[in-house]
Amino acid sequence: MLEVTSIKKTMKLKVTVLITGLITAQVSFGADYFPLQVGNVWYLTSIPRYVEAKVVIDSMEYYKVCLPWSCSYYRKDDMGNIYVRSDDGEESLQIEWKCGRCLAF
Repeated sequence: MLEVTSIKKTMKLKVTVLITGLITAQVSFGADYFPLQVGNVWYLTSIPRYVEAKVVIDSMEYYKVCLPWSCSYYRKDDMGNIYVRSDDGEESLQIEWKCGRCLAF
């Protein structure tokens, strides 16, 4: 009987640790890995990119992201997909999150 009680306590502890880990993982998986906020600086290479302004073009909200020699316009949809607008007005999908903002195991 003592062994059964010990096993039950151990199982409860393991389940508690598992649930705590899943909750923590959900917070980190929900992190924004492409932050579009004015004032952000990205160092994808040794050359910084600056998020300089929020602008509206053709009734869509974009963020102006600049390198020292040129700028591009980025926007994020409800699923977290990232689009870039070129100088000629064409928009293309830059980053596609296959599952949106989901938590996949």
